[in-house]
Amino acid sequence: MRKDVFPADMDSNKVKLCPLVNNPRRDCYCLDMTSRNIEKVVRFCSGDYEQCTIYSKSRLKRPQIS
Repeated sequence: MRKDVFPADMDSNKVKLCPLVNNPRRDCYCLDMTSRNIEKVVRFCSGDYEQCTIYSKSRLKRPQIS
């Protein structure tokens, strides 16, 4: 069972969590929270995800294999 991440004190109208936070890709910053990535986690996963290259790649249409 999947549980969406959304702390009670977080106003969903003010903070835009990346849609991938609840179903992350292998290369998502939120899966590798090290000192090298924490700045990217804060920036991209909790607000500026439209500018994240990982999020952008996830939005690309995959070619169909016939």
